[in-house]
Amino acid sequence: MTPQQGQWTRRGIILLTLVSLLLVNEGCGRKKRPNGLPDLRPCKITVTQNGQPAEGVLVMLAPVEGGTCPWAVTGHTDANGTAVIMTHGEYRGAPEGHYKIFLSKQVIEGCDPASMERPSAKNPMYIYTTIEPQYTSLDTTPLTVQVGRRGARTTCDVGPAVHELLEKITTGP
Repeated sequence: MTPQQGQWTRRGIILLTLVSLLLVNEGCGRKKRPNGLPDLRPCKITVTQNGQPAEGVLVMLAPVEGGTCPWAVTGHTDANGTAVIMTHGEYRGAPEGHYKIFLSKQVIEGCDPASMERPSAKNPMYIYTTIEPQYTSLDTTPLTVQVGRRGARTTCDVGPAVHELLEKITTGP
């Protein structure tokens, strides 16, 4: 073996080792995709209230055609009002299709849920929605998005923030 051949052999072994390590590391830490999970397309939905970004809104998608979808397709809006849609809680994007968009953002007042104190008749907990109710129900939302081969990006303005009581919670005396 000439010195040049030996040099190429060492280089080949080093290159093969590096490529192998990269391939092994690529698979480490990743969960296997669930069986039947379709190809996902990038999807971002921005929610505004009277033109201002709505932070902390849960954005949920459901197929317009009806029926059930085995994959939860959701996202939460950031400070800019934009939700990056995820499927099954951990896979970025949404399957192709036509979806209804429905939203949820609730605030809690009264008894502090972070404290160990339980709500009572004297100190109830109130849960309010800040989104107009028509946008919070799959049956009444007029919002839709079409996720195509190139994905989707849309903005939904849901009017002014509201403060509508959903539930008053009390326990015991």
